[in-house]
Amino acid sequence: MATRIITSITFILLSFFISTTSTFAQCDPDTLPPTLLCNDWTVVSLSSNPDTFDLHYIIYELSDNCNDTLALTFAINGVPVDQQWPFGCPDVGEHIVEVSATDSLGNQSTCLSDLRIEDKIPAWINCQPDTMPITVYLSADDPDTLVLDEFVAEVFDFCPETPVNYHFVTHLADGNSISSPTSPTFNCSMLNAVTVEAIAYDYYSGDYHTCSRTVQVLDTLGLCDTIMLTGTLFQDSIGNCLFDTAEEGLAGQEVFIQYFPYAYTQTLLTDSLGRFSSTFFGPAGQEGLFRVAPLGFPDYALSCGTTLEFPFDAGTDTVTGNLPLQLVDDCPLLTVDIGAPFLRKCQENTLTVSYCNQSLMLIENAYVEVTLEEVMAFVGSSIPLDAAANNVYTFQLGDIAPLACGSFNLNVTDLCNTTIGQTLCVEAHIYPDEICAPGADENWTGASIVIEQNCDNDEVSFTIKNVGSAPTAAPLDYTIVEDLVMYMEGSFDLEVGEE
Repeated sequence: MATRIITSITFILLSFFISTTSTFAQCDPDTLPPTLLCNDWTVVSLSSNPDTFDLHYIIYELSDNCNDTLALTFAINGVPVDQQWPFGCPDVGEHIVEVSATDSLGNQSTCLSDLRIEDKIPAWINCQPDTMPITVYLSADDPDTLVLDEFVAEVFDFCPETPVNYHFVTHLADGNSISSPTSPTFNCSMLNAVTVEAIAYDYYSGDYHTCSRTVQVLDTLGLCDTIMLTGTLFQDSIGNCLFDTAEEGLAGQEVFIQYFPYAYTQTLLTDSLGRFSSTFFGPAGQEGLFRVAPLGFPDYALSCGTTLEFPFDAGTDTVTGNLPLQLVDDCPLLTVDIGAPFLRKCQENTLTVSYCNQSLMLIENAYVEVTLEEVMAFVGSSIPLDAAANNVYTFQLGDIAPLACGSFNLNVTDLCNTTIGQTLCVEAHIYPDEICAPGADENWTGASIVIEQNCDNDEVSFTIKNVGSAPTAAPLDYTIVEDLVMYMEGSFDLEVGEE
């Protein structure tokens, strides 16, 4: 299959010109070197055809006070090269380009520029053709895996010296998926037809290519049993952590399930009555456990437990796991989060702002303020921009229904004066942000905790301080989350004014 790749060139400085300026009074004798400025940074992408790059594009400004003819020379990483520089896979990475301009009397100027060669050509992977059916029979002994050659026909990268990483994702019939770093492994949770996707990605750029095949997983030895989990996510208005007849279920909410012994996870959406159910396949004749948790709710609503466990004995065919929530109906409780993938220098990037109403109130006239770093520029958004001042951008959300969530995107770019690996901090704040403490202890000690954050190059630091009138009564926990993955946990216990 032919792949068409367009070579792209990105310049940090956006204008390029060559000018000549005469100042004849300074030309007898001419002792001034030429004026020579280079672009700060240039990015060039490989193509599938032989590539050359005109190093003259590195120059931002070039002139001579006496209109003299200038001789240009170029060096990359200290090695002299021609102006038309051929490059290829071995040149992927960052280079220092030195440009020298010399007039007829030997007056010389030099400038330096960073040049990055990127391999944007994705790795390639082909699966075996559909004419070769793939069937896995579960066995009682060793884990059941696919031999790589049974599934993948070929995998390669345009640059042979570039490592090709690949992994597999098994997509189950219920919409869930399980990742495997090597060959996919099968068990009772994957009975019947599943789709296995092979993903090959470039070690340097992260660009990838995929292929997929349907795999039949069969249990011919009676190794698997079925078990159903059913339950209701409900507002525990009585406050006894039990599902009583008069209590109402909460519709359209996410419920997270972990099923053991496989540690298999699933996320379900409650129906109009707050009910959820799912059927699982497990090893025959074994006891097990379900861990069930509501997603996206604040700690105050989880007085009956953040995650509830429902064990079952061997031979059980149905488990009931109800989830109580104790939500307030007199406090406008809003949450907001902002996230982004890895940001690319001098390119447009997308930030996603997600928000939720975590109360039973209709919250009117809500809006979000997003604060960007000074080195970032706002390009556009998926909802109208209401106002902008001092790098703070305001977006109106309107009325947010009880327990409703939403999101919108921002497109931003840096101003090309950042460095690779630099950490950029963005902040989102949602309004109204009334202070209310649902479920707060009437015997509150007076301790009040604030958290401040600071970005310093490639590091983010957090400072926790007690600004209240009393020390914390007991150690409190904190969790740091990076890219939606738990990254660090700890605890603190602070006196008044301590941080």
